[in-house]
Amino acid sequence: MENLITSVLEYSLIGQVQIEGTPVDSKALVNEILEDLTPLEGYSVDIAEDMPYFLTAKIHLKQVFSNLISNSINYHEKAKPAHISIYRLPDSGEFYRFCVEDDGPGIPPINQDKVFTIFQTMEPSDTTKSTRIGLAVVKKIIESYGGSIEIVSDGITGSQFIFSWPKSWVCMTVL
Repeated sequence: MENLITSVLEYSLIGQVQIEGTPVDSKALVNEILEDLTPLEGYSVDIAEDMPYFLTAKIHLKQVFSNLISNSINYHEKAKPAHISIYRLPDSGEFYRFCVEDDGPGIPPINQDKVFTIFQTMEPSDTTKSTRIGLAVVKKIIESYGGSIEIVSDGITGSQFIFSWPKSWVCMTVL
């Protein structure tokens, strides 16, 4: 219950707090997240070499990557070895494009918009410890910076979460 309350509070504050920009090595940031998630027994993770170094809101970018990576781990079939790839796609104008790709069960196209809605999940609520707010937080953070997120999945053979993040520092303003 405490996690749920904290998550709802964090969700409500997105876009309302001024965040300082800091230089971020996005590859090192992903490695830092992976260290926090250990042990990752049975998981292999590849991080692309060409991840950018840029000025941004580290706390928000870390939360986006952390939630996407955690979902890849938490929703993977435990009996099978898991593989996660994190990489950069060709840039789109003023935005970097990142992908967190997994080889889990996938998300059927009909449910892909649903998973970004607060308190929604593909799993029955009694089978997961999830607060069912993580992807809603991810989407709200990304959109507060002018970016977007999409899922590419056939619902059978894994998922790609592709999101855009501004190359130039965008200061969050207090609403």
